[in-house]
Parts: sequence; structure tokens; C-alpha cells
Amino acid sequence: MCRVVLLYIFVVTATGVANGLKTIDDTCPSALRGRVDVYYLDVQGDSCFYFGLTERKTYYSARKDCENDGGTLAMPKTKSLNDFLKDRLVNHYGTGEQTWIGLNDKKNESVFMWADNSKMNWNNFAPGNGLTNILVLRNVEDCVVLSPQDGGLWHDYRCNSSLLSWVSWANPSKFYICQYTPDD
Repeated sequence: MCRVVLLYIFVVTATGVANGLKTIDDTCPSALRGRVDVYYLDVQGDSCFYFGLTERKTYYSARKDCENDGGTLAMPKTKSLNDFLKDRLVNHYGTGEQTWIGLNDKKNESVFMWADNSKMNWNNFAPGNGLTNILVLRNVEDCVVLSPQDGGLWHDYRCNSSLLSWVSWANPSKFYICQYTPDD
């Protein structure tokens, strides 16, 4: 009996099941773990997050990178998840740079949709962005970043390159965060 209990404690502790915590090994896709430095992986809830902080990409290139391993750009649909992502960027990775998330209004102006095609129900846009974007920019700034430097607020930007990319505010190359949720 004692051996069975000890074996159970070892298995439960080694797999992270003891406190219900998911690990990178049981949450993140194996192809992703083999392709990226695990330093840039983290788990929150049932999702694995890859912090793409080694190369800046346009929104579409970042989205494709996430999709290659079965994920999407991150979808911080709640304040707690948004705060987790912002805190990891600032406190673990030491960056305040804006990162692409999976939110845009490409199909219908001012109707923001998540990467999983669900509507945005919680809004964290900085003043003058998103739903309150100025009219001149409303039709060209369709893709969204999380900005850790201003408390995790969201800003919308051009999704891809333009002739103005040399101007910092028009440059669409940014870091990004991917989200992977295992099938139940």
C-alpha cells in the first residue's frame, strides 16, 4: 500500500496534475516545442503561448507562423488573460514593445473579430484606437497590438507593409504572441 501511494505521489507531482497545473509538455504542440526555444513558451489555463520576440513580422506573417503549428495569434478576451500576457512581456521577457494579437476589423470596419471568428465582447483599446479611431485612419488600421508600455492597452495599426513603412508609426513589423489550445 505504501509503495502504491508513493508511486501515485511521484506520478501526480511529475506530471503537474497535483495542483491541476498544465505544463509546457502537455499543453504546447510537440512540433512547436521542437522548432522554438522553450524559453519563449508559457502556459496559462488550458492554453500554451509562444512569445515571438526574436523576429518582427507583419500581422499576416505572424498569423501564418502561429497557424503553422495549429494555433492562432493570442486572444486576450478577458482582462486577466490580457494582464498575464502584459506581465510576461514586461516582467519575464523585459520588453515593452507592442505585440500582435489575434484581433482585427478587416472584414467589417469597427466590428472587431478574434482569430477564432468570435466577436470582441471586452474592449481594452487605448483612447483614439479601435472603435474610437479617427476617421482618416479607421479604414487603414485594421489589426491590433497589445502595448505593455501603457498598461496592456490595445492599439490598431496597418496589417502589412506600405510605402510609408520607414515611418515608425506606419511600420507594421512587430513582435507577436501565438496561442495554442489543445483539443479536448
